[in-house]
Amino acid sequence: MPFYWELPYLILLFTGPVYKKKNPQAVLRSVMGATMVKLFVLAALVIIYLVSAGSARSIYALIVSMGLYIIYSWLETKILLQMKSPH
Repeated sequence: MPFYWELPYLILLFTGPVYKKKNPQAVLRSVMGATMVKLFVLAALVIIYLVSAGSARSIYALIVSMGLYIIYSWLETKILLQMKSPH
């Protein structure tokens, strides 16, 4: 699970140079790609949790995690798009 908390830093490291370009489509593609990578990693973590927890799993924990993921993704997208904004 610690890898998931380091994932945004790795994505910013790889997509950081894109924000210096003047092409807005490149920025949008990098933001969308970063969101997709995080979504796939989170889906894999959920599957691992459901398989390993067995009958002791908590559906409420998964619902709260999905809500936090949505809030986090919205904030991250807003911040990344402001990095490109000229004002």
